Amino acid sequence: GHERLPGYDVSLRAPKSVSLLWGLTMDDTVRAQIQSGHDAAVAGTLKYLEVVAAFARRGAQGSIRIGTSGFIAAAFRHRTSRAGDPVLHTHLVVPNVVEGDDGRWSAPDGRLLYTNSKSAGFVYQALLRGEMTRRLGVVWGPVRNGCADIEGTSPAVIRAFSRRRQDI
Repeated sequence: GHERLPGYDVSLRAPKSVSLLWGLTMDDTVRAQIQSGHDAAVAGTLKYLEVVAAFARRGAQGSIRIGTSGFIAAAFRHRTSRAGDPVLHTHLVVPNVVEGDDGRWSAPDGRLLYTNSKSAGFVYQALLRGEMTRRLGVVWGPVRNGCADIEGTSPAVIRAFSRRRQDI
């Protein structure tokens, strides 16, 4: 009686201060470093998810979990929110199929993707901070709920470019 899902969307979003620097800078080298750092953090997060969540389901009601060769995923990088504000983010689209260690293809245990989604977001944020610090010498403000903005970014500027959040 359960509907089969076509896949999963894991969305990884840079902090607003990073998105603003990336979207508004006139320096192509800085923009490229931010984008490369973001892409590296996305790739690292996918590797994390493959370790903690890439298991196939077997047996009645998918009650048996077996290892896999990892996820198949497509990454779609986006530049803006629905409101048109700069928001650097990537959607990792994971189809509802994995190859089990036994060579058979079947559904992944989606419960593991769901239960690890918040920790995956924290992993992405930590990896992005490391990449931005290494590549550009960025200094960060306090980490709250796994996320931090670039130190010195005005809260008023962040609010001004957060129309989607205000709409919600």
